[in-house]
Amino acid sequence: MSFDGFKKVGEVFVTMIVILACVVAWQISSNVYLRSFWMLFFVTSIVGIGAFLQRAIAPTPNQLVSIDFLQNNFANLHLESLIDSSRVYVDFGRQSLKDTVMRFSLGQDLMFSGYRFLTAVSNPDCSQVYFVAHGQIDGAVKLQHMWAPGLQMFLTPLGDFSFSDAMLTSPLLHLNSWLFVPTPKSWIPPKVLNPLFVSQEITASMAGNNVIQITPSYFSSSSTDENIEFERKLEFGFQFWRITRLNIPSENSPQSILRMFKDKLERRRGGIESQDFPSGITVTAHRHDSSHT
Repeated sequence: MSFDGFKKVGEVFVTMIVILACVVAWQISSNVYLRSFWMLFFVTSIVGIGAFLQRAIAPTPNQLVSIDFLQNNFANLHLESLIDSSRVYVDFGRQSLKDTVMRFSLGQDLMFSGYRFLTAVSNPDCSQVYFVAHGQIDGAVKLQHMWAPGLQMFLTPLGDFSFSDAMLTSPLLHLNSWLFVPTPKSWIPPKVLNPLFVSQEITASMAGNNVIQITPSYFSSSSTDENIEFERKLEFGFQFWRITRLNIPSENSPQSILRMFKDKLERRRGGIESQDFPSGITVTAHRHDSSHT
């Protein structure tokens, strides 16, 4: 709200300066081409300087919650503390008891953006995938802000999951999720970046009955997947993500699922994409070794 109010005042202020600059440029010369040149020069300079000062004086709400802005402007903020205090988690459930569709969400207690993720539901041996969601959490992502006395959380919907249909094929289901949180490129150069990783059962067999576990899966700064290394490059203002090493430790490892969707994850330019596979799809076969990608 403060930013929107400041933005309106700023727009009027900058507009008046641009008008005055155009008046000055018109008086510099009687030549139409020179007038046009000076007007273009003044307007471009004013807009460029204004855009530079805006980030330092009045950052946008999206900039305020980005990893780059937070770590580059607040020296006492450490990435590990940000992740642990934000309590990032993957949650799923039904909106009502009669609803047969489960809805996955990526939640945070404290909102920050600028990272990528991949979440997949599979059978225990990771040979079949029933749901997958991947993308980048940025300012363009729509989220739900839930605010109540003593409670605040931010939920980013990931997609619908045909839970009951998947259980007909595999009564036991596992959730595997990776969080790719980069070190800002203008900060200390990263050595080796490993994604955060959580994996747990979302259905279990107890006394011969299959039950659903609704417990959220929380990420921790210490729960890294050392089988994967990645980097983020910033070239001409555009971000490029790349997984530099992907080790498949065993035939039934979750990393084989990540390798199947690796290209889609790297090519994302923002936003979230999810796919529901009620009958499951087979994970791409691979050689039983430590593969380098």
